Amino acid sequence: MGQLPGHLSEMALYGLHTGCRQGEITALQWEWLMEKDGIQYVVLPGNVTKNGENRPVVLNRVAATVVDVCRGHHPTHVFTYNPRGDRPDRPVDRLRNTSWRRARAAVGLPGLQVHDLCRTFATRLRDGGVPKWTVGACLGHKNADVTELYALPTLRELRAAVEVLEKNEPAARSSY
Repeated sequence: MGQLPGHLSEMALYGLHTGCRQGEITALQWEWLMEKDGIQYVVLPGNVTKNGENRPVVLNRVAATVVDVCRGHHPTHVFTYNPRGDRPDRPVDRLRNTSWRRARAAVGLPGLQVHDLCRTFATRLRDGGVPKWTVGACLGHKNADVTELYALPTLRELRAAVEVLEKNEPAARSSY
C-alpha cells in the first residue's frame, strides 16, 4: 500500500475490506451509499456487478473511513484523481495502471493482480471462521462453492493439515 499513490491506495484498501472487484470500486457513486440500523453499506446496481444483480456491500470501519476520506472531492463518484491539483477531480477508471505495476514491482510481487484483493478478502474472512456461504455472499457469488476459488489456503491452515500426521505418528524416531 505504501508504494501506491494515495488515490490507488485508498481504492486498494477499500477492495481489501469489501471484496469488491475493480469495476465495482471504480464505478462507486455517492448515491449508492446507505445506512440502516447503524450499518453502513453500498447497494451496487446490477450493471456494475459480475452477475448482473444488485448487491449489498457492507462497509466495515476501515472501508467506511476510506469512503469518508473521499467526501467532497467529486459530486457523483467516490474514487477520483487530480494529478496536478489545478482542475476538478475526475473519476478513476481503473486500479491497474503504471503506478500499480511500479508498486507491485517495488515490493517484489510482479504478478499481483487487482483481483487478488478479492482473493485476499475471501481468504481473510474464511481464515477468521466466516462460513463459506457467507464469504460467497460478501463476494456476490450465487454459488458458495465458487468461493473456494477465492479463499486460498493460508500457511496456518496448511500447517494444521500436516500436523494431523504428527498426531497419528507412531513413536517418535530419534533421528528426527
